[in-house]
Amino acid sequence: MDATARASVGFALVRAVFVVVALLLAACGPSSSGSSPGMSRDDFVAACVRIEACAPGAGVTASACAGASASERARSVASFACVNQAAGDCARVLACLAGPAPVASCRRDEPARCLDDRYRWDCRFGTPATQDCAPEACVQGAGQSGAAACGLDACGPQYQPICQGERLASCSAGVVVVADCPPGARCQDGACVGTGSACADAPATCAGDQLVTCAQGREARRHCAADGVLARCTVDDSGAADCTPTGGECAGSDFVDRCNGARLEFCRDGRVVGVDCTALGFFACSLGDPAHQVPSRCAPRGGGNLDAGPNAGIDAGAATDAGGGT
Repeated sequence: MDATARASVGFALVRAVFVVVALLLAACGPSSSGSSPGMSRDDFVAACVRIEACAPGAGVTASACAGASASERARSVASFACVNQAAGDCARVLACLAGPAPVASCRRDEPARCLDDRYRWDCRFGTPATQDCAPEACVQGAGQSGAAACGLDACGPQYQPICQGERLASCSAGVVVVADCPPGARCQDGACVGTGSACADAPATCAGDQLVTCAQGREARRHCAADGVLARCTVDDSGAADCTPTGGECAGSDFVDRCNGARLEFCRDGRVVGVDCTALGFFACSLGDPAHQVPSRCAPRGGGNLDAGPNAGIDAGAATDAGGGT
């Protein structure tokens, strides 16, 4: 399969990794074997930049990936580590994500299915994409669509959520999936219950830089600045509390990644930061079309094999709007 035919591989796999990126398609929940150590934010963004460079249109923009949580990043440690080791070699990047896709083309209306107990096959934009469900399994759904998903087993309306250690197993689209409870909560009696004091069902509030919510009658506290995120707890004019970025330059949900010379600029924690495409192993930064929400991306040199470190070139400083910005 050539690079064009395989471009959507990154699209399906990465969207299965993090909910945060409004880019999610057929997602598997976190591993049923327990939470695994996640990637650093820089490593995760570097992998996303490489995937978007090698699979244009994958939707795995740096701005979107910068908002992924630790548990969301943990889902793709092995494949994304492989991507970063591939540096600027697109053939190797795509090989990290491809899996055993059986055909080079497919019908867009074909439902997702299991290739075996491990791999889930789907059709995206007329080309096949294969997702590795390990350490879970690929399960053919028992729901109305019957589509395959990563999980533990098939399930129906009668399935009752249960706890597996500190994690919640529930039925989603006909498949039992296991997920971490939100920060400040733990699984108890088939539900995510706050670990704090008793509370009534009330709107979220701030306690310093902690966001306090009521989960099943108990307070759940989330540190807004956890995991290296630059955020604080704020209350808006309507009285709604939430964790908000400390920076005010951009919003990751609608920022369009842009070029500034060879630097790809993106939004993280409300600040415009950047990564040097050449330091990641690519030729240059390729201009997108901001007017039509088409992001800029790093450009490979004919799928070249350039020498670069896993997350080389990512900075956390504010970017300038010097020549080359879009």
